[in-house]
Amino acid sequence: MSMNGGIDTVTLELLRQGPSGGQLLSASTPYLALCGNGPAEAVFLPLDQRDFQRRLAALRYGVGGAPGLNTEAARAGALEDMARDMTRILDQVRALPGAIERASAEMIHLRLVLSATELAMLPFELANTPRGLPGEGLPLCLVQGTKPVIVTRETRRLRPPPPPWPTNPRILFAHVSHADVPEGLVRAHLLALARALRPWTGWALDGKDADELDRYLTVLPAASVRSIAAACAERAYTHVHVLAHGTDDVEPHTGERRYALALHADGSTTDIVPVSGALLASALRAGGNAVPTVVTLASCDAGNVGSLLVENGSVAHALHESGVSLVIASQLPLSMKGSVVMAETLYHELLSGTDPRLASHVTRQALFREQRSHHDWASLVVYANLPADPRREFDRVRFAHHKIAVDSGMAWLNRHGQPSGRELDAFRAAADALEEQGKAADPVRAQAVDSLLASVAVRWCDPDWPDPREPARAGPPGPCDEPDPERAGDELSRRRAWRCPPRRISSGERRFPSLADSDERTSIERAIDHYEHVFARDPRLLWAGINALALRWYVERLRRSGEAVPFSPKDEKEWCGLVWLADQRLRAGAFARAEEADALAARIELRVLGQLLPAPNSINPSLELDVKTEAEEDIHRLLGLVGPTAWEALALRRQLLRYERWWARPDVSREAWRDEAAGIPPPPEAVRYNDPPTRVRALAHALRAKLDGRGVPIGWDVR
Repeated sequence: MSMNGGIDTVTLELLRQGPSGGQLLSASTPYLALCGNGPAEAVFLPLDQRDFQRRLAALRYGVGGAPGLNTEAARAGALEDMARDMTRILDQVRALPGAIERASAEMIHLRLVLSATELAMLPFELANTPRGLPGEGLPLCLVQGTKPVIVTRETRRLRPPPPPWPTNPRILFAHVSHADVPEGLVRAHLLALARALRPWTGWALDGKDADELDRYLTVLPAASVRSIAAACAERAYTHVHVLAHGTDDVEPHTGERRYALALHADGSTTDIVPVSGALLASALRAGGNAVPTVVTLASCDAGNVGSLLVENGSVAHALHESGVSLVIASQLPLSMKGSVVMAETLYHELLSGTDPRLASHVTRQALFREQRSHHDWASLVVYANLPADPRREFDRVRFAHHKIAVDSGMAWLNRHGQPSGRELDAFRAAADALEEQGKAADPVRAQAVDSLLASVAVRWCDPDWPDPREPARAGPPGPCDEPDPERAGDELSRRRAWRCPPRRISSGERRFPSLADSDERTSIERAIDHYEHVFARDPRLLWAGINALALRWYVERLRRSGEAVPFSPKDEKEWCGLVWLADQRLRAGAFARAEEADALAARIELRVLGQLLPAPNSINPSLELDVKTEAEEDIHRLLGLVGPTAWEALALRRQLLRYERWWARPDVSREAWRDEAAGIPPPPEAVRYNDPPTRVRALAHALRAKLDGRGVPIGWDVR
């Protein structure tokens, strides 16, 4: 038993002497149970093959020649009988309750390792909580007393450890184009996958940005073995989602029937042929690419073993044997609605960086809640081969996902302004998750968490004026646009004028953010705290100290609205220290290009902030021109080192945009915001050179224009 990030693992091995296949279920066959550090125990099944087949028929909704059993009463009775039999098996393992009780985590992962093919037929997921545990008699996977239990399966054959869990998804959605698979069902599955990919596709509405979606999702209609093999040979996929019916297949040498997927015949859009798990596994390995990490089978009986005289009779079992780390399938008929619930819930959780064990548990719970007339929850079967240290691995995956979600949210702000509704909820959830994860993370990761969260907090307050290089969007105003009757005939001007996202309050009135708003004040204070924390931990991270300095000045400026606020003596001293650090790093010269680029970007930004120094020569236009020339030389050197699309260039442009359009903007009325956005000329030179914020804005604007001319793109886009 090992501690894995809130999930304790309890391993239960069930072994039988002899080969894995060729044995029917029998109450007289002894099995050996090994659980944790407990002694080996003899276990006998409480039913034989005939009893099992009879009860199984009642759970198949009349499929397979048992229409008289397709009644709610018959299914309820069969579920109860099957649950009682599965519980009797677990009750014989006397070491199991103790192993579960000793677990200290909030959840229990019951890892079933099965050596005999006939045991894979049994729906252990239906078992009730064993005797002696809280919640005794309640469904083990649904309603536990104190600790949820997650059941996964494995085969006992030795396999290499799984590859690193993917953080950048590439999904192949292979579906059948046949009258038996309604087009609406295909669309529902496609929409579920698109929604799960929204952090990678820029939070487009329901993920329906075709150009972005194509980078992460490949749709394969009329899927056949050949077309799946061709797709996998052309590109390596991390996830494969198959939507098809299950069907019977006849093993050619023995005549035994087994379950298979009903896919298209090669080159045909009408003919359907059975495809075994071994054949599908071969297609997924075509071209020498790595086998997908996750395969989900939205198909009836994909987890059903079928004939016990055939090795690897289950499609899911065969895929797992071929090296797929996580296979999720149905061991009984799967309803169409249940397949949609499974796809929606499972992929949302998996692509959010959730531990796949917890993701399968959440999916089972969702099936139980939303499909009370069916027992899809009991049909769900999970084959899992997890990393040796799941906690560390899935912490890494979650961190990567939340970082992508935040970056994508920033891209949304750049394109569309303040998000609302689901976009804003997801954006803030990702930032909150980053903060929570950073508290227990290693120092390097915590630094990244701090800086990302600080940026998120800043951008929540950012008015995010439209970038002049962005084309005007056609169509009706979006949720961040405020109608202006005086400009009803000028759509572009109205959009530019009201791009700043107003807040909504309980009365429904729309208003602009200010420091008096608790949300805005809290966001800024959190940002300052995080930047100071990062800089104090590592003074080499100059950008953190610069951001803390700029935000502290901005807060003071808002408190003294209407005044020309330069740096305080304390801020001036800190500015001088940051300039000295940047110059020292550049004089050293013995570090990587990225570090030199960071120092150059810091010095450029400090030149902008230098306009806030209270010294008399700071208002001399000729000296300001010298500062601008020196900053442009640093920009030329920076872009020569890393290029215009490097992170250092994108981050610098984003910072200059903040000075120009937020931190150093004039305190103006609502009407003046509209005038400025409409192109009202700047104030005269006399005002400009005697007003520190205006000087900051002027220099930031000139330097940002320089970056734009060199092809530096809008930052924060997911790549």
